Amino acid sequence: MCCLINSLVKCLLCLLVVIGVIALTFIILYFTKKSYPNSGDVTTVKST
Repeated sequence: MCCLINSLVKCLLCLLVVIGVIALTFIILYFTKKSYPNSGDVTTVKST
């Protein structure tokens, strides 16, 4: 959607922002899983 703007610089900046946000999200998820390794098993424990 951002690339509809006819400026290549704005398009590249928009892509950099999107990639940066996605990378930050994955890094945060990675560290939260590393800090709480058993967090994924909470639902299975509650069901039993």
